[in-house]
Amino acid sequence: MCGFVCLWKIDDPELAQRMIHKISHRGPDALGVSEAHGSAVMAHCRLSIIGLENGAQPLYRGENVLVANGEIYNYEDLRATLGASAFETQSDSETILHLFRSGELSWIEKLDGMFAFVLATPDRIIAARDPLGIKPLFMARIGNGLAFASELKAFDGLGLPKVEPIGPGAMFDSVDGIREWYRLPQGRAEIEPEEDPEPIW
Repeated sequence: MCGFVCLWKIDDPELAQRMIHKISHRGPDALGVSEAHGSAVMAHCRLSIIGLENGAQPLYRGENVLVANGEIYNYEDLRATLGASAFETQSDSETILHLFRSGELSWIEKLDGMFAFVLATPDRIIAARDPLGIKPLFMARIGNGLAFASELKAFDGLGLPKVEPIGPGAMFDSVDGIREWYRLPQGRAEIEPEEDPEPIW
């Protein structure tokens, strides 16, 4: 379990620092807060499991930056397909960056795992959640910008009128809004998520 915060078009590393400290119990091994990277400020607290030596986040590849929580089960297969020499860490989360950079329209559908992540380019933000909604992901509007976090507690004390979950199998893209990238078949078994994903008003 890890925790993350992303501020989009909110150039306030101190706010990101305050928010990530509220959920630091999710990742006791390391804590990192980026300066503004394009329009994004990222923060991450890490529970080290995979890529112990070099998997600290945020992860940067070119002009793209990522924070993620969870586990990509098929990351070794993806590394082999994408070309292991392109990878700079042993982190399973790095596969998300390389799949995005591949330019395939259905890149996210290649991920098998339980995850939530936010990926930023200089002019775009993408936030997505695994098909079963095992890993939580929340979003709120702050002024003209957006804030994302992997736990509701990160928003405590900010006085926001509305914090909403990104649903299971859904993706928010600043280019075209929210869409379902995966829809579960009917008759699926119910799986308990980490937190209640109902909107908080």
